[in-house]
Amino acid sequence: MGGADPAANTITKLSKVGKLLANWKVPGDSSKGHASDAAIGPDGVVYVADTDGNKIQRWKLDDHGPHTTAKAVSVVKGKTATFTFSVDEDLDAQVSVSIQIKKGSVVKKTIPLGMIKPGAALSAKWKCSLPKGTYKYYVLAVDSAGNNQSPTGSAKLTVK
Repeated sequence: MGGADPAANTITKLSKVGKLLANWKVPGDSSKGHASDAAIGPDGVVYVADTDGNKIQRWKLDDHGPHTTAKAVSVVKGKTATFTFSVDEDLDAQVSVSIQIKKGSVVKKTIPLGMIKPGAALSAKWKCSLPKGTYKYYVLAVDSAGNNQSPTGSAKLTVK
């Protein structure tokens, strides 16, 4: 379910019970027309009818985040750890990625990696300053639409 708001030139996506799920600004120049109606196809393609431009725009909504995976890593304290992970994203050429290391529920370190091209065999190096022990690291990713990773890739980090 959803609809168009010509005044704001936006499209809304609603649940079957009317809960707002998402709200998108219609891409393009609003001086050439405003969204008057919209339909979302089963493949996620949005068709937007234009009041003034007498046309139908077709575009793909990005309503899901990147998918991340991670592989276990072991490192000696003071040495360089190599994190091996993947980020899969259908619609973006680059995503913002960081690695977060936790001991239990406590965040011990966040390593920002910046904008990265999604791929199946990615890696990042980091000089380990954590005390000896077992940790869990998470691969966090955000796409250009602001969607967070789902699911979150995680793996064991052992510091010797």
